[in-house]
Formats: sequence, structure tokens, C-alpha cells
Amino acid sequence: MSLGLKSLERLIAGYAEEEADRQVQWLQSLAGEIGRDIHRAAVDLRPTALDDLGLREALANLLRQWTLRHDIRSDFQVLGESVRLPAAVETAIYRIVQEALTNVLKHAQASTVSVSVEQRAEEVRVIIEDDGVGFDGDVDPTPAAKPRLGLSGIRERLSLLRGSLTLETSPGSGTTLYVYIPHPQQLA
Repeated sequence: MSLGLKSLERLIAGYAEEEADRQVQWLQSLAGEIGRDIHRAAVDLRPTALDDLGLREALANLLRQWTLRHDIRSDFQVLGESVRLPAAVETAIYRIVQEALTNVLKHAQASTVSVSVEQRAEEVRVIIEDDGVGFDGDVDPTPAAKPRLGLSGIRERLSLLRGSLTLETSPGSGTTLYVYIPHPQQLA
């Protein structure tokens, strides 16, 4: 599209009115914005940090940046043998941690967040814990209340990998998410 617009611009240069030139320039600008949006969407599907650094370093970097940006302390640890997981599993874990951090920021009023990833023989376990205000996890949101889209998104990602989520929370005591994903060999 950009090349076609550039060609059109050359064809009408000198032959068209000023308005036509403005329209072509506007379309070129729009094409550039669309290209950047598509690039961002592609990066969001599979963060390049996972390919470049691996899950461990990508998560460590995510937490470092998040802590600097939002001034909430965080700690991160990886337990067990740190072997490379299939791309779908790494992406799901990264996105789940990202969504949990977003939830902490929006709702928890926490001062500290802890994330641990443990690779076991039968599963990968991720624990995300905050010291925030918590909530009543037994009460489903009423239709008038906002649905818990973050948790729904996490459960949806996990269902694609036959994983599960256990939530421990109560008002005034923070929130802990336990994420379990069967070891990739068991997914086949």
C-alpha cells in the first residue's frame, strides 16, 4: 500500500491540485500508522524477549521494568531445572504474569509482588503473590459489577494448555495465584 501510494504521488505530482497532494500524504501517514500497529500486534502475540532471552530472562526483565515504572517492589525466582519450554507454554506463562501484574496495579494496592516459576517433572508451576488488599474470591461479581476479565483471560489461556488456576485471597490479606501447566511432554 505504501509503495502504491508513493507511485501515485509521483504520478500526480505537478498535475493535481494541492488537495490531492494532502490526501496522498494523509494516506501515506495512515499506512505508516497501520504498519506500526500491525508490528506492535505481532510483537504482542509472541514477545520478542522470549525468543531473544528465554522465559527466565524475559520475566526478570518484565518485572524489573514494571518495578521501575510503578514503584512496587518485586522479586522473581526460578526453581528446578530451567529448560526451554515450547513457545506456546512460554508465551502463556509470560502473558499470565503480565496480566497478573496488571491486576495488581489496577486493584491490589500492593507494595510487593513475588513471582516464582518452578519446572517440575510433571508440570510447570507459577506462583504470583501480592501483599495488597485482596478480595472475596468466593463471591462472583454481580451483573452490575465489572467482570473479572483478567482472571478470565488467564483461565482461558490455561485451558488451551490443559492447565489450571487456583486463587487464594480474602479481603485484607493479599492475593496468590497458583498456575499449573502439565509438562509439555504430557500435553501430547
